[in-house]
Amino acid sequence: SAGMFFAGGGGILWAFLGIFQIVNYLLYLNVNYPYNVVAFFQLFSVSSIEGLLPNPIQYVFPTLFEEMQIGLPSPPKFADNEMDGLFLNNVGATLAAWVALGALYIFVKITLFVFRTSGRFNRIITLFKEKFEWGFVYNALIGTYPELIIASCLQFVNMDFTTHINRFSSIAALIIGACCFWAPFAVTAALESSAEVLGTEFHEKKHGALYEGFIVESQKNVSPETAYYRRNFMAFVFLRKMTYFSGIVLAYDIPILQMLITCCSGLVLLVFMIRVKPYRNKRDAWMNVGSEVIMVMIHLVVFLFAGDDITLKMSDTQRKNVGWVVIILCGLLVAYNALFIFAQQVLAFWKGLKLLINFLCKRKQKKKAKTKRKYSKTIKSF
Repeated sequence: SAGMFFAGGGGILWAFLGIFQIVNYLLYLNVNYPYNVVAFFQLFSVSSIEGLLPNPIQYVFPTLFEEMQIGLPSPPKFADNEMDGLFLNNVGATLAAWVALGALYIFVKITLFVFRTSGRFNRIITLFKEKFEWGFVYNALIGTYPELIIASCLQFVNMDFTTHINRFSSIAALIIGACCFWAPFAVTAALESSAEVLGTEFHEKKHGALYEGFIVESQKNVSPETAYYRRNFMAFVFLRKMTYFSGIVLAYDIPILQMLITCCSGLVLLVFMIRVKPYRNKRDAWMNVGSEVIMVMIHLVVFLFAGDDITLKMSDTQRKNVGWVVIILCGLLVAYNALFIFAQQVLAFWKGLKLLINFLCKRKQKKKAKTKRKYSKTIKSF
């Protein structure tokens, strides 16, 4: 799927990583999993920027990083997986990536403004700038949204203004958390304020990442409410993620409530998908609806562990067998999404191959026509 990112399919890449994130964060549910399930969930930490990159504060400000290691308390499942309550410890690499992208964007803008570029270099710089305005930024926000929500919530339950590090971390969590909370409403306001140009080539080039997969064109026999829900469906995706990931942290001490929040958030979105039918392509509809169905099934099976933690009825062998059911369902979820991404890659490759063949054929025809004209001129001269 990394190839799709460079081919312009960043939206599906981030959606695929979102599936990895949800599977990885199942590890933080307040449920006693058997060892095989824990080991399987830990494989999906690759979906996190924090799991891929070290915290840059460690190298830029080593003294400050040592002070940050004192950290703040966090729920046991998070503490066991090296996530404490300090916001900066959890999203340091993510925030640094955002700062780096912002600096790179400013550099590109200054380059285009100050220097007169031309030719291929100008096209590359202009294309890079267009990717930042604003498709790449939107897709990156969607991809990092779960990490920001969880880190903000962990800091919310550990607000501390006693030291300068804790004070800065708490203020940063309040600001970022407020932005995450406002994201669904900001998306709706942005799209509704430009409803008259929604779907046009210029608008889709700028803001298409927020609605490119959804139906925005007016259709007959569709109520205004349904049309509104379809074009603003990204807001409901944000709401689902906000409910799901904040519920993991804020309802941690009540496992049954935590399970209800995470399971019902997916179930509500699934029902909404089926009723509203927001997706423009059948491929996207099948991928997202099927993924939510499998996610609901996974949570229903995890409910067995939550119930057994109270009743203690299952033996270790039974818990391990139920764990294999969870692993199979999670593997099915990833394979199901990978199948759609692979199919999209094949279609994109085939489309590119046809364009290349057509280009070569036209070039060959032009060469033949040029040779024929030259030959005819030679004949006439004789």
